[in-house]
Amino acid sequence: MFYCINRELESVVRSASLNGRRLSDVATVRNCTGIAVDSFTRMLYVAETGPSHILRMDYEGNNMKTVLSNYRSLQAPRGLAIFEDSIFFLGANTFKLNRCLLHGVKTCEPYLYLQFDANTFVLRHESVQRDDVTDECERVTCAGVCTLDDAGPACVCDSGALSNDGTCPLVKQAQVFSNLQNIFYRRLSSAIRTH
Repeated sequence: MFYCINRELESVVRSASLNGRRLSDVATVRNCTGIAVDSFTRMLYVAETGPSHILRMDYEGNNMKTVLSNYRSLQAPRGLAIFEDSIFFLGANTFKLNRCLLHGVKTCEPYLYLQFDANTFVLRHESVQRDDVTDECERVTCAGVCTLDDAGPACVCDSGALSNDGTCPLVKQAQVFSNLQNIFYRRLSSAIRTH
């Protein structure tokens, strides 16, 4: 996974495996306001403000290049999504969903003309499972969530602990919801008594 954190006057793009291991800094940028991954080309796209633009880099932070800048709709871009040959983002000042072509003649345009502006968005088919990658979790028994990293499949329990044998300690529902259940039973019993 990739994510941005803010440190004083800059942002750091970080990567980590889904089980929380292999944390590393990928790149330092001015002010990260969105990030998207193109898993087919193995490229990251990072939105920045001050001035507003979108950067592209590989998974290691190399070959960083500004791919979009100086577009009227590219005002404080936030939230990014890649689909086919376009990148989508919200203009923070206008809250309009915008689409820009990534290849060929780079053009940008507001994507939706609706009465109400968006404050967030998600693309239904933003990501596609690659058919050239085998799912190593298919052969693993895991009571939690199976994640993959360079070492292979790993079983992550609800507590965040890694399980070597695929078993995770059960959390009793009563332990988690005991206060809510007591409140529910008290309300239910008082409702029955009043009727």
